[in-house]
Amino acid sequence: PLHKSGVVQHIPGIDPLLTAREAAAFRRQGVSTFWRDVKEGRVPAPIRISPKAPRWRLSDLCPTRTQGEQAR
Repeated sequence: PLHKSGVVQHIPGIDPLLTAREAAAFRRQGVSTFWRDVKEGRVPAPIRISPKAPRWRLSDLCPTRTQGEQAR
């Protein structure tokens, strides 16, 4: 869930599902770059809660974000 400021809120004990826009913001990248990373396998595949509603668990993005930051 995005806060009004555009920052993903983390609530202990809850693993939120993020939209592509929220996940991209969490990773500090644009949405098209985020989708390219999904396609190339740098980001886990989404959970589809419906055919047009892909979501990512925040916990699935944390290790990915850490690896990307270490590569820089």
